[in-house]
Formats: sequence, structure tokens, C-alpha cells
Amino acid sequence: MKKYKYLKSVLMSFFIFTIFFICSEVKVQAMTNTDPQLGSVLKEVQVGEQVKAIDSRYGWWLIAENGKLAWCNAGPTSYWDKNTGNFPILLRINQKMNIHEAQVVYNYKKGQIIQVINGSVTGWWKVKTPDGYYGWVNSTNTSRNSSGKLIASSNVGAYFTADIAPLQQIKVVQPGEQIKAIDSRTGWWMIAENDRLGWISAGPISYWDNNTSTFPILLKANSKLAVNEVGIIYNYSKGEKITVVEGSVAGWWKVKTPNGYYGWINAKPTHYDSNKNLIASENLPVYFSGKEPSNSNEQLSKQQLVLREAYKHLGKPYVTAGKGPDAFDCSGFTSYVYRHAIGIEIGGWTGAQINSGREVSRADLQPGDLVFPHSNHVGIYVGNGQMIHAPQSGDVVKVAPIYKFWRARRIIN
Repeated sequence: MKKYKYLKSVLMSFFIFTIFFICSEVKVQAMTNTDPQLGSVLKEVQVGEQVKAIDSRYGWWLIAENGKLAWCNAGPTSYWDKNTGNFPILLRINQKMNIHEAQVVYNYKKGQIIQVINGSVTGWWKVKTPDGYYGWVNSTNTSRNSSGKLIASSNVGAYFTADIAPLQQIKVVQPGEQIKAIDSRTGWWMIAENDRLGWISAGPISYWDNNTSTFPILLKANSKLAVNEVGIIYNYSKGEKITVVEGSVAGWWKVKTPNGYYGWINAKPTHYDSNKNLIASENLPVYFSGKEPSNSNEQLSKQQLVLREAYKHLGKPYVTAGKGPDAFDCSGFTSYVYRHAIGIEIGGWTGAQINSGREVSRADLQPGDLVFPHSNHVGIYVGNGQMIHAPQSGDVVKVAPIYKFWRARRIIN
């Protein structure tokens, strides 16, 4: 009898452990839905090691390591000191793990002029590439020419910035498979797949036929490749007017959003009204083209700068008292966005922010205004009756309709 009870106890423990393990695996798999596309292992970091982050996104840090940039899972890290909001941020590794090199978005040739859009952050320049994308370049591979312009002193790659890095894997294509591209960027094709858009590396790809320049372009995969979904930059509401900047390409419209960004929408859920305006037939996401607004940084309005900063943090988790950059509560999010976008301090909690700026009515709302559904919650108005906000525990930063209106404040005159 004692043997039977012992055996029963062992089997029950094994069963509980197995269920726990399976649940843990499911949880880990779910967390990888917004992983950046990871390159080769750059290094194994150890418990207690200090690393330096220059950018972040969706639970990942982009860290500088021996002249390269690498992705580090934010879960097993903590802040090294009291600086939790201004890059570079020092972090402590709390669990042994691999860090993976980030992907390169553009390759500069020796002597090529580099357009800098941010001062050096711990030895890295944030740059705008010749084809209109943002990236990070190691400053040790740069110098000044006789005119004082920054140039590449050797061939050097620009790494993806965190806000446009390829994210969730939506498909794996097989060797010989045909795929359809509707857009491209240096080293990448944007392909349409089951009403979604994804990035795929251009390296192991060849043309399917003689059409090599007019989109859509048919391509052939020469090896097994991951397709990573393009990020969403805006959501049209049902009935909203859409500004098209390119005719339909393989069932997709290239559009300019109300906030000045370019993106792609699926043409199926659209229709024309009696005035020949293209209208969203249902709530409709806009896939980010990867490019910034058509205006230069200097020409962007303060409202656009605020919204651009806010959109960078889509998908980041809500954490009580979170002040960023990797997690936020509602007032921590709005405070962080205003400070980093235009250098304005609006206070770190809702009670302070309700006294910032000036009062505006719901009818007078403009993008960038602070919106208060009630006294304990705040978001940023993005237009079309929607706000971007950090809603509640268990949720993430997202764009959503204003579900209730209490008050609003205009910070930008």
C-alpha cells in the first residue's frame, strides 16, 4: 500500500510538472509574436553583466556591443541605475541568454555622404538613408569631409531602427515558391500574403519572369525564408475618407494617412461614395511603408512630432507606474511622448496633466491634444474620434476610439 501511495504521488507530481511545462511553453511561444527578426547569435551575456541600450521596442532592447547592434529580450533585464527614460540606458542582465545581431537596412559605400537626424548616442548616429529609411550607423566608421559633411570612412551598414524592424513571422516560404511583391527597399521586398503585408529578405530571391521593375513583381524563393509582418501605423474607421497616393497594386492601395504617413491598405474593404471619394467600408489597418512622413524633420509640425513619437510605442505593455521606454501606464505614456517628441514637461500623473495647457471641447479636438475619458485616465488624440493610449493592466499601447469624453487639454498652441 505504501508503495502504491508513493508511486501515485510520483505520477501526480510528474503530471503537474508536465502541465506546468506545457503551459510555460505556450506562454513563451505567445511572447514571441512580436519578436524582431533575429540575426546570428552575437554573444552570450551573463548574469550581472552590464549592457547599454540605445533603442527599444515591444519587449526588446537594441543594445550596442563591440561595434554592432543586437537585440536583447527585455524580460530578464533590469535598470542598472535611475536613468530609465533617456538613451543610452544601462541595463543589468538577470539571466544568461544569447543576444542576436540586428538586421541591416542599408549599406553605405566608403566616401558616401551620410544624413544624420540625431546626435551621436553612445557612439551611434541615427541616420536617414538615401532611399528614405531610418537606421543606426557606428560613428567609428565615419568622418568629416572638407565641407564638414559626415561621410562613411569605410563600407558600413546601417542597422534597422527599432520602430521599423521586421516583427511577427506570418509565413515561411519554401524553395521554388512564387511570391508577389508590391514594394521594395534596400535588401528587402514587401510582399502580399493572405490580406497581410510582410517583409522578406531580398538576398535568396530571384525574378520569376521578365518583369523586374513594375509592381506587382513576381519573385521566386531560392531557399526557405521567413516572412515577417509589417507594422501597423494607423487605423481607418468605417466610413472614413482615404487619401490614395498610388493606384491599386495587386489589391493594395498606397495611402497617406491624416497624420502625414505613407502606408498600404487592403483594397477589398473599401468603396467609392457618390463624390468619388475612396471610403473605408470597415475598420481598416494601414501597414507602415517603412518610410517617415514626406516632410523632413525640420518641416514637421509639433503635432506630427508628438504623434510620430507616440506611434513608435504601439504594442508596448501597460505596467502600473510605467514611465517608459519599454512599458507605460496611461500618464507615463503621455508624459514620455511629449518630453521626447518636443521637450515639453506635462507632469508625470493624470492630476498634473489635467492642469497642463488649455481646455478644449470635444468638437474642437485636434491631433496631439490630451484626452481624458475620466479623471483617472488620459490618452493622445490622433484624429477621427480615436486616441492612442496605454489602457489598463494586461493590455498594450494602442489606437482605439474615444469610448468616453470627460475633458481635453491642448498642450501645443
